[in-house]
Formats: sequence, structure tokens, C-alpha cells
Amino acid sequence: MNSHLKNLSYMLVVQIANYLLPLINIPILARAFGPENLGLITYITAITAYFVLLVDYSFNFTGVRRISKEKLNPIKVFNVILTARIFLLLISIVLFSFSLYFIQNLRQNFLLLIIFFISCLVPVFTNMWFLQAHNNFKEIAIFNFITKLVVTVGIVFLIKSKDDILEYALLLNFSNLVIAIFSFIYICIKYDIKFRIEKPIDVFIYLKEDKFLFLSSIVTNLYTTTGIVILGALTTKAEVGYYGSAQKIIELAKNIIAMPIYQVIFPVLAKKFGENELKGLEAVKKIIPIFNLIVLIMATGLITLGYFIIYILFGIEFLQSYLILIILSFGLVAVFYGILIGGQIMLNLGMDRYFVKIQVIVSIFSIFLSYIVLPYGGAITIAIIWTISEIAITLYQIHFLRRRGIHVLSWTQLSFSSILHSVKYVLGR
Repeated sequence: MNSHLKNLSYMLVVQIANYLLPLINIPILARAFGPENLGLITYITAITAYFVLLVDYSFNFTGVRRISKEKLNPIKVFNVILTARIFLLLISIVLFSFSLYFIQNLRQNFLLLIIFFISCLVPVFTNMWFLQAHNNFKEIAIFNFITKLVVTVGIVFLIKSKDDILEYALLLNFSNLVIAIFSFIYICIKYDIKFRIEKPIDVFIYLKEDKFLFLSSIVTNLYTTTGIVILGALTTKAEVGYYGSAQKIIELAKNIIAMPIYQVIFPVLAKKFGENELKGLEAVKKIIPIFNLIVLIMATGLITLGYFIIYILFGIEFLQSYLILIILSFGLVAVFYGILIGGQIMLNLGMDRYFVKIQVIVSIFSIFLSYIVLPYGGAITIAIIWTISEIAITLYQIHFLRRRGIHVLSWTQLSFSSILHSVKYVLGR
């Protein structure tokens, strides 16, 4: 078995955990908390996600790219990124404190927000990108599995009623932080890394070089997470609960289907594009047929089985989420192609500026729509706006590449022979 097939196997283990453990977690949480409290958790998580995003700064992607393409000193890259994240954490603490002081709605859930803000420490210590860059997917699988297992065991024994919402917040955030610290220590020992604060100029260079990818994550957040925040501020927490439950299923589908392939193939494509653009584009074309098949199966499954999935996982109180799930499923299809077209091709070809441009435009438009029409449609409105935004971004990316003579999509990629050749290529790599 070659190394990449082993990597795929390890990531498959992670995704099995991502699939099986939520099947235990979600029914317990949904039935204990109900739409109202589950909506409150989703609302608080969406708020703290802004600060987590700032601390992370997309280094999980750019760190791999630096080591894979530029052959920089891995330990130097590790320390610069770690120093940058500590600096960004301090900024997050200041911004978070100002938000609590000036926004009354946040002060109403002060303790819950403080507990969830602990999640901002996790990106500082979680450096799975370093293991990914060294193709150590076995360790990634183990740490991910342990994290999810600890949370699941805690939920089974601790979460019984609506009154346990603080216990859940403590369990989730402290478990993630403790495992992140253990993984940090493991990486430092394994690769003989001695942490040191790097020069401000090196940190500034990294922040400047990665600004477009970070901006991309920010604007993506504006039409995803911001929709939830607006929904929670203008409607009921139950509406957030309905939307959050449908979104949770979407995230499960995304993690189970897309992420194993994405995390294994990303370094391979980065290497191919590093050799030359032609090899990178040819590699993408060979991957697309099996990619099409996976996306089709995923979308069909969500639409046809979504009602029963919601009933089994969340219970009868959440059946209003089914229509939301159908709408989000079409957006998820666009997300998959955005990961491939935008995340793999445009970024590897250095088209970061254009990659972000359309996202900024779409984000501004989607937020404007949310404020204007959300009170009249609730969770369904947010779902429609998110789906339209994702489709618009992906279509623009395809159009942009075509204008520059890059054609990676064709109808022949849907044929059985193309899919068969694609499977052989992926397994061979």
C-alpha cells in the first residue's frame, strides 16, 4: 500500500469518527436542549467563530503550502506562525472585551460567551497543518478521534436536561483545548522544535503574504456565520435552532465526504503546481470525474433521505428543518466545486486577489439581503441567501478561469470510463 493510500485510510478513520460520534452526540443534545437552547448554542458559537477565525488566519492552509512548495525551514515556519497566532490572540481578547462592554445582547449571555471564547486558544496550540505537511496523517487521525471521543463520552454522562447547557460548554471547549495542548507538546517533541518568539518583521511578512486567503475566510464567514448572528439577533433562538440543525447535517456531509480527499490531495496538488502549472491542471482534470460522482451521490442522498435523517438525529421538534436542509444541499454542491476550483486551482496559480474579489462582492450583497428580508422569512431566507451566494461564487470562479484559457470542466468527465480512470489515478497517487 503506497503512502497516499495509507493517508487516505487514516483520514477515513477520522471521518468515520466524524460520522459515528455525532450520531451519538446530536440526538442527546437535541432532545435535552430543544430548538431554543440548541439555537442559543449555535448563536454563541457563531459569535465566537469571528475571533477563532482571526487567530487561525488561514495558516492551516498556507503553512502546508509554504513547506510543500517553498522548501522553507519547517521549524522556522512553525515558530513564525505560532508567534503570529499569539499576537492575533491578544488582539482577539481586546476586541472581545470591547464587544462585551458595548453590546448589551452579548452581556445577557456573558458566562456562556466567556466559556466559548476559550475556543480561541485552540488554534494557537493546534498545529495539525505541520503534521499534514509531513504526511503524518496517522497522528492527525488519532488526535481528532481522541478529541471527539472525549466530548462524546462527556455528553453521554453529563447532558440530561436544558439546565446542563453550561456543563456542555465547559466540556466541549476545555476538552478541545486540552487535546490541542497535548498535540502541541507531541509535535514539539517529535520534530525537536524549540519554540521561540520570532521577529515582528517575519510575522508581518507572513500576515501580509496570507492576507488574501485570510480575507477570503473572513468574507466567506460574512455570508455563513453572520447570517446566523443576524438570525439570532432579529428572530427567535428556536429559528436559529432549526437552521443550525440543518446546517449541522450539511457540515457532517461536508466533513465525511469532502475533507478526507481534500486533506490528502491538497499537498499532492500543491506539489504538482509547484513543479509547473500544466502538471497541476492536468492533475485536477484527472480528479474531477470521481469528484462529480461523489457530489452527485451526496446531494441525492441529502434530498431524498434528509427528512428521516432529521427525525432520527434531532427528533420531531426539528422537522421544520427539512426544507432548510434541501435548500442548503444545493449550496453544498457549490461549496465542493469552490474547494476544487477556487481553493486548489486559483490559489495555487497565485490568483488570490481575484479569488477574494468575488467573495467580497457576494458577501456584501448577502448581508444586505439578510438585513432587508430576513424578518419576513427567518431561517429559510438565510438558507436561500447562503445557497445563492455559494453558487454565484463558484460560477464566477469557473468563468474567470475560462476567460484566461483554463478549462478544467467538460461533459466527458461524466462518462463511466472517465470516472474509472479517475479512480485509478487517485488510488495510484
